[in-house]
Amino acid sequence: MGSAGWTKWVILGGVGTAALGILLYTQLGWVDEVAIKLNSFALLRAAETTSLLLTVLGLLATLTGGVIWARHAQLKQLPIPALSVGLLAFLLIKFVDINMHGPTAIFTFVTPATLAMAVLLFAIGGARFLQSRRQQR
Repeated sequence: MGSAGWTKWVILGGVGTAALGILLYTQLGWVDEVAIKLNSFALLRAAETTSLLLTVLGLLATLTGGVIWARHAQLKQLPIPALSVGLLAFLLIKFVDINMHGPTAIFTFVTPATLAMAVLLFAIGGARFLQSRRQQR
């Protein structure tokens, strides 16, 4: 494994954790029905808190791992992930109708994090490119 090969696992773990949080958030309607039948709204609060916690921690791990990876990866490896994340951010902004009272409300966290990741990857790639040009002179 390379000097920052572990960051790929941090990114994958973060994406998986965030996906699990998003999946749990989309199922809160079902959890609400169960909580009403059991007369236990603590279950609903615990599911909401767990969902948000998993999503935010997963996004934070993904951002952190992505930045560390981008700083150590070969310069020629940066454009494809940066463009992919940028495309994902565009698609989320363009096609996901965020309803604050529905299951898509979780994307109020995901969309800015995706946009921030794209900007950070482009910024790190650009700074490293300019630094390599300066060193060549």
